Amino acid sequence: MMLGSSNGDGFIPGANQLWSIGTEEQFYLFWPLIFSLIKKNRKIALIGIIVAYLAVRIGVSHLPEFRGQKDLLIFLNFFNIDCMAIGGLTAMVYFHKKQAILNIVYNPYLQWILVAATLLFIFNGYYFSKGYFSEIYATLFAALILNFATNPKPIFSLEAKWTNYLGKISYGIYMYHCIAVMIVISLLKYFSINNNLFIYLGTVALTLLLASLSYHYFEEYFIRMKVRFSKIVSGDNAREQEGQGEENVIPVTRVSGI
Repeated sequence: MMLGSSNGDGFIPGANQLWSIGTEEQFYLFWPLIFSLIKKNRKIALIGIIVAYLAVRIGVSHLPEFRGQKDLLIFLNFFNIDCMAIGGLTAMVYFHKKQAILNIVYNPYLQWILVAATLLFIFNGYYFSKGYFSEIYATLFAALILNFATNPKPIFSLEAKWTNYLGKISYGIYMYHCIAVMIVISLLKYFSINNNLFIYLGTVALTLLLASLSYHYFEEYFIRMKVRFSKIVSGDNAREQEGQGEENVIPVTRVSGI
């Protein structure tokens, strides 16, 4: 389920980022099972998942060294079910209209703080001590997504044709960017060009090209196919069916990739 190693040296060149596929598969495996068993008090269940995960992870890391301990910690580091629960709690805040919490998250000053903190951490490559950076980033991203997707008055809007299009091809951007980096660097080496600007511009351009081709000639087929298996239609399929007055459609107003 993990095609790359934890230290970034992937077993498959250009596929280091595919570790996240393992996390996604875990999500699809465990999440429906958890919520099919828990019909009530789901908020408490989500909080319990966060507490239990952190307790297990901290406990394992502080136990006397034993065989398989390192591998277990690596698995727990990629499991990230607590981050999924953080996202679930955030969704419940909006779904159940917890206005007191929404008013805090929607506060313009807090929005600026969230944006500034996220950009600072990302561009400085900040790594929180003890390895619990995922939970901090999950909380930041959850609050940001809640604002950009649901806030009627965000500090700025990401709603535009070009951002919507980037949202459509975002999975391809994520999947192909490592391959694009390798191709661009190889080409520049071949032509004896050593310029970081060319590397960045070439990588961005090639990544967008590959992602766009992948979306239109590969992914789109499966996106349309999934309508036959979906009780609730979402994403671009929902956008197309909204105008037809069909039921069981999630309205798409601010975020095209919901």
